[in-house]
Amino acid sequence: MANMEEIRNDNFSGKQNEGVDLIELIKLDLDSYLNRWEDSHGEKMEEWPKIELADLRQTTDFCKWDNIMLNCVTALTQALISNTQKLAYFFMLLSIFTNAGLISIIYPLAVFGYALLEETRPSRWFWRIMLYYSISVICAKCIMNLSYMDDFLPESYAYYESFFNLGLHNVANSYEMFTHMLPEILILTSILFNEIIS
Repeated sequence: MANMEEIRNDNFSGKQNEGVDLIELIKLDLDSYLNRWEDSHGEKMEEWPKIELADLRQTTDFCKWDNIMLNCVTALTQALISNTQKLAYFFMLLSIFTNAGLISIIYPLAVFGYALLEETRPSRWFWRIMLYYSISVICAKCIMNLSYMDDFLPESYAYYESFFNLGLHNVANSYEMFTHMLPEILILTSILFNEIIS
């Protein structure tokens, strides 16, 4: 039978410990209590005294309810983190809706053309490519919004950018720049969370 530390660790991590028989655990705990009582009193126990749950050490340890809210928050966080690939897909599709352009068309192609067609989760190299691509898009958007880029861009850039809809816009202020880059930042965050758990 597993010891209490293994049982508690398995319970905390959500792993099912099939070697745990609670009835057997309580029986062993009662036997242990009986032996402790007889050793401390130096005589045989004739009838069972009133026993508090705190007297049964292993059973109390197994049934602990302290920090239940912390455990619930931890479980919720783990559930969210374990679904980061779905969040990444959502943010990739959000990117094409908020910043429609050639630079964002890669995301729906990657999601519908490869990621959702995989029988299991997409491989690590897929997430690496998406990570590097998202970093490149963020860098390109930052560079395009630097003030001295106006001097380097030809006058025809605005025409070609609107004609081809590249998705690299020169925005007016920091707030618009943040909202312009937000989908890629969210994609980057969800991919990095995905890297943590996989």
